Order: sequence, then structure tokens, then C-alpha cells
Amino acid sequence: LLRQATASLDLTDARDRRRGAELVIPVLAKIPEASVLEIYAQQAAGWLRIEPAALLRDVQALKSGKGPHPGPPPRAVEGDFRGREPAGQANNGASKATKDEGYLLGLLIERPDLLPEVAGELQAVNFSAPAYERVFARLQQMVASEATVRPTDRLSEFAPDEQGLISAVAMAKYPELDSGSEAALRQSLDQCIQTLKINAAQRRLKALVAEMRAARASGDESRLVTLMQENDRLAHQLDALKDMRHGQG
Repeated sequence: LLRQATASLDLTDARDRRRGAELVIPVLAKIPEASVLEIYAQQAAGWLRIEPAALLRDVQALKSGKGPHPGPPPRAVEGDFRGREPAGQANNGASKATKDEGYLLGLLIERPDLLPEVAGELQAVNFSAPAYERVFARLQQMVASEATVRPTDRLSEFAPDEQGLISAVAMAKYPELDSGSEAALRQSLDQCIQTLKINAAQRRLKALVAEMRAARASGDESRLVTLMQENDRLAHQLDALKDMRHGQG
């Protein structure tokens, strides 16, 4: 979108660079994450040969409803610039992701017959730890070879860390199972899987911030553009997943 905003401009011309700054400010203002915003602002400032700090100042002014800074447009700079360290982010809650994965595991340990219904969805989930990925894969193999399998009766076939995951959830209470409502159970499964996809997208977006910073610092323009494209794609996917999740609630 930043490239599209400046596509018709001649960025070797000072007036077009000022116009470019006016065009990219509303685009940047739509980015909610401060650290991602700074990376994109640095990239745009590099194209426009203006100071990233001044560009960010005008973006923040627009986001606060005050409009662009009333002073002169961002001053052009020659050559490369050193961007500021992006603002830190709070931990995105790895324990919450583990809790959601454990909840799904607990449901499927009690009702392994439902695994074939969600197998395709599970393949699209990027779990927070390899042990979860392995335990779900092993469960699917068991059900494929024996439809009526009781995983807790074959605990020895799981690796020690997988056994620990199963033991932690096997004794928990699940209202969906106790209610006897198949519709409620399937709705909980769908919601849980959607939540896991959201968690995975958020983890990847957080990791992308560090990767974009590294690419920016190393001057690897090609990789930075690729990472920014992945960031945009994931951000759109995350919005769609959240909309779907809220629609299920």
C-alpha cells in the first residue's frame, strides 16, 4: 500500500517527496502496532528521503485526531539513516496459547472419534510447542488404525513430554462433554481451533517484527520487502480469523 500511494510520484523531485509524505501518512496511521509502524515508517522515509522521526510525528498526530504537524514538512536527508529502536511490546501470552492447546487436547482425548472431523484444521495450526504438534499427530495415527481407541489406555506409546501433556488434561472437566450436546461440543472445537490459529498468527507477527528490524539493519531491501508482504498478508488473515471467531461466539 505504501508503494501504491507513491507509485505516480517522481521521488527525485522534492515537491513529489513532500506529496508522497502526505499520501503515506494516512496509510501508516492505520497500523496499530507501534513497533511495526516504526519499521514501515523507516521504510517509507527511506524511499522519500525524509526524516523518519518527523514522519512518525505526523502519523501520531493524525492518529490522535490532531492532524499533521503544523510545521514545515519533514526535512529531506541525504544518504542512509539510522532508525530508532522500535518500541518494546508486552509478552503476547504464551501461557494462554498453551492453555488453549491443552483444552483442545483434553476434548480430543475424551472424544478421539472427533479427530477425523478436525484433522484438516489441525494441519493448518502452528502449535506453540513441538510436543503439541507431535501429540496431535500421534492421536490421529492411533484413530486411523483403531477408530475406537482410548488414548489414555495406550499412554506408553507417547513420548514422555507428550505423556505429560495428556496427563495434565485427562482429569479436567469439560462442560461440553458433560452436557451431552453434540452441537455445543462441535462449536467449542471450532472456536478452540480458530483461537489457536489466531494465537499462531499473532506469534508469527511478533516474530516478524524482529526479522524486519534485522533486515532493515543489514540493508537487505529484498528480504525486508518480502517480510513486509508476509506481515500484511498475516495481518489480513488475523482480522479475518477474529471476525470469524466473533461470529461464532
